[in-house]
Amino acid sequence: MVLYHREFDKAGRAAGLQIWRIEKMELVPVPENLHGNFYVGDAYVVLHTIKLRDSCFYDLHYWLGKECSQDESTAAAIFTVQLDDFLGGKPVQYRELQGFESTAFTRYFKGGITYKAGGVASGFHHVVTNDLSALRLFHIKGRRVVRATEVTLNWSSFNRGDCFIVDLGAVIYQWCGSECNKFERLKAAQVAASIRDNERNGRAKLVVVEEGSEPSELTEVLGNKPDLPEGDDNDDMVADISNRKMAKLYMVWYTVYSRGQKF
Repeated sequence: MVLYHREFDKAGRAAGLQIWRIEKMELVPVPENLHGNFYVGDAYVVLHTIKLRDSCFYDLHYWLGKECSQDESTAAAIFTVQLDDFLGGKPVQYRELQGFESTAFTRYFKGGITYKAGGVASGFHHVVTNDLSALRLFHIKGRRVVRATEVTLNWSSFNRGDCFIVDLGAVIYQWCGSECNKFERLKAAQVAASIRDNERNGRAKLVVVEEGSEPSELTEVLGNKPDLPEGDDNDDMVADISNRKMAKLYMVWYTVYSRGQKF
């Protein structure tokens, strides 16, 4: 018997991407302007629909943040199996872990993936649009797939080899380490623009800051800049290679253990 959930009626009706977050063991839709933002303490169900003439094709993922609970993980897996059944068993299923997402998953998010601290259990809910009181720091990593990870807003999170986004609400600073490359600058600019356009409706100001030329507004928040460590150029390459290998491993694992046998 196919189990029913009210959100299933909305699933796969149109081509494109749909994302739901697990909140109190329920499916709650994520607004389109926040697609690509994931809280590390949460679990999500992601459906990609392709329509060709009279046929539909689906990729169905459940994504697990590194700090999500076992209950949320299990709920996401169960909803995924139920939605698969509701769609007639047509979807290709994927199990996604934070930092080790499949290529099929990462290609949905052209501006990269943003990992945000917290989750439902810790009282963090969806981003409030036009919130000018934000105070956050994102570390930009990855060559093949850009990932913006929220880290502690402190100089100890910085290094000279990477780019960082300091989000102060009305002003979003793109801080560029003295050893960062052009690719990292470009990706950081995309992340900053995404925050401005999707979370602030274009109201925030973007400012690019070179290491050593920090304005007083930044030092008021971060304090005086200490000597920073070098960045590790190999980190991005190692992470991307690891992501590809692990994504394949999890796909094989899921094929063997899915369909309600083991999660």
